[in-house]
Amino acid sequence: MSYTKNTLIALIENNNKIQSTTLDDNDLTHILEALNSIMEVGEIFSSSDSEIGFYWNEIVSEVIAVIHASISGYNRLALSGLRNIIELACHSFYFFDHKIEFNITKNEDSKASKYVSALIRDDSFYMTKYITSFNNGSEKLKKRKTLSAHFYLLNIQHYVM
Repeated sequence: MSYTKNTLIALIENNNKIQSTTLDDNDLTHILEALNSIMEVGEIFSSSDSEIGFYWNEIVSEVIAVIHASISGYNRLALSGLRNIIELACHSFYFFDHKIEFNITKNEDSKASKYVSALIRDDSFYMTKYITSFNNGSEKLKKRKTLSAHFYLLNIQHYVM
């Protein structure tokens, strides 16, 4: 066998020893119960808003990866995964109540502005990404910068919100 293959086999054997020792020495019942609770919360969010549900699928898979990394002795990887879980949960909570920002982030893969008042002060508010994310027909009105176009888009915004 090659040196590389022998090294990998030794690493895998040592990793298996760490996993078996960790599982023998520790009761993971409370961790698995917490995972079950996270899955239940994810189901509640997914049933309330299916668009946000993908965040909770990512959270659950990240929790499983963190548990495996911890059991395997990769503590830094597990801590990094915990940060990912917190970030995903924050995104989920934020976008649950901020649909406009979610649509912009989802459709254009860009950071959505949280400062709507600054956009309202701008003359072209009704032609911004906020409105066009809900109504693609507003592109036709960009050419006509008349008062009637603004009232039309204002009316659309009233029904969307």
